[in-house]
Amino acid sequence: LLKTVRSLLSPGGTFLFKDWERRQTPVHWAAAASDRFLSGDDVHFCSLPEMLGLLRMAFPEHEVLEQPPVPPWAHNRVIRVRPRT
Repeated sequence: LLKTVRSLLSPGGTFLFKDWERRQTPVHWAAAASDRFLSGDDVHFCSLPEMLGLLRMAFPEHEVLEQPPVPPWAHNRVIRVRPRT
């Protein structure tokens, strides 16, 4: 999926990746359980280092920049991928 996104990104374009960072908290367990119940899929949330690694592999010629968490949850993460300057 990320390689497809890269191929569709306009030259000089920026991509924002948003997902929940895996944490061992009750709210995270509830979200994972509801995702599994609703979709039937084995849902896997990544740690922040896993997210950064996947994005760096998919966008090797870009900067992958960790951004501050998105309120209200500290594990609600956005990562900015932009061309190197």
